Amino acid sequence: SLDGTLWTSTLGGGTTVSYTTDGYKVQNPASSTNADFANLATNVNYDLRDGSVQMRMTPMGGTSGVPDTSFNLYSAAGQWGLNYQLYAGNLVLGYWTGGTAFTGTPTTLATITYDGVNHIWFRIREASGTFFWDTSADGITWTNQTSFVNTLFSRAQVASLQLQLLAGAISSGTTSTPAIYR
Repeated sequence: SLDGTLWTSTLGGGTTVSYTTDGYKVQNPASSTNADFANLATNVNYDLRDGSVQMRMTPMGGTSGVPDTSFNLYSAAGQWGLNYQLYAGNLVLGYWTGGTAFTGTPTTLATITYDGVNHIWFRIREASGTFFWDTSADGITWTNQTSFVNTLFSRAQVASLQLQLLAGAISSGTTSTPAIYR
């Protein structure tokens, strides 16, 4: 089950979250609407200064509609964040400002076609004031997909980030497989 001391969860519609040896599984009902989603957020902060956070993420599968699976790092004080979003067959990399992942103004740095073999692991790292978005097939050898020289966020803000995992339906349809986070 979800460890409530480490994670806060918000579930919409009929979405369920379970923990198995495979990781956290987010499953929408077979017939999904845009109200079916899961938002998992850490209750602890991460210091990304000259560091990284990596995640193995399998996107939610759907036979119709548009499933969305995301891995975000966001300011514990709010108002900005960095994200990977698997959406409509694409991997969208970027950040948002002025609110949450739902209400802020997004900036897309790169959009690439999702590759289920080479885009298994996702890493966001920071080095000397630059953010990097990397992908990997094995979690060992990494390919940089894009970067952003940080002129917007203070070093103190970069030292206090929370991890957020989002999965759900953007539009009505059917969902065949769960999103899995490891």
